[in-house]
Amino acid sequence: MRYAGHHLIRHIDDTTKEDELRKAANHCKRALFDAYEAGILYDLVLFKKFKVDYSNSVVSSVVSDWIEIQKQVEEIKEFTIQYGKIDLDDRDTHDPEKVDSDENPRVQHFEECERCFLNMRDISKKLEYSRDDLNNIIKKEQRNWMLAIVTFVLGVLMFLGFGLNSYWDKETAASQIKTPPQLKQTVNP
Repeated sequence: MRYAGHHLIRHIDDTTKEDELRKAANHCKRALFDAYEAGILYDLVLFKKFKVDYSNSVVSSVVSDWIEIQKQVEEIKEFTIQYGKIDLDDRDTHDPEKVDSDENPRVQHFEECERCFLNMRDISKKLEYSRDDLNNIIKKEQRNWMLAIVTFVLGVLMFLGFGLNSYWDKETAASQIKTPPQLKQTVNP
């Protein structure tokens, strides 16, 4: 931004230097590019964290357009990679006839960068709002799993308890059976 200020001061000193005003505007646009790019990169980090946090969840049960969001984020990533390869300081784009023209790569990329930034910002907000519902689903699933595990363990303990109890009852019953006296006499000569 200090370069923009430098060009503005030069224009104020000599108002016939129209190219100084254009150069100041270009520096401002470049600063906006950088700000948009930083915002996009920040939101991409948030998106990655969201995917890690909910990697074991069915996100589409809460975010109905989850597949489309993932496609959009991939396109934004690709644009950001391509944007990094563009020489925005190319001197051919400073042609006064083309500076605000749609043919100027700076104008085209500025508009696309702004669109990507706004789109990524909307995606980040939407995903942040969906966290509460996804967390509630995860808690419910965890409760259901815990209930299933407790039920299984209790079932095993009951099975073992009844099985051992009936075994002990048979042993106890067998030891308590007394031979009737008339059988004892016939068995002993």
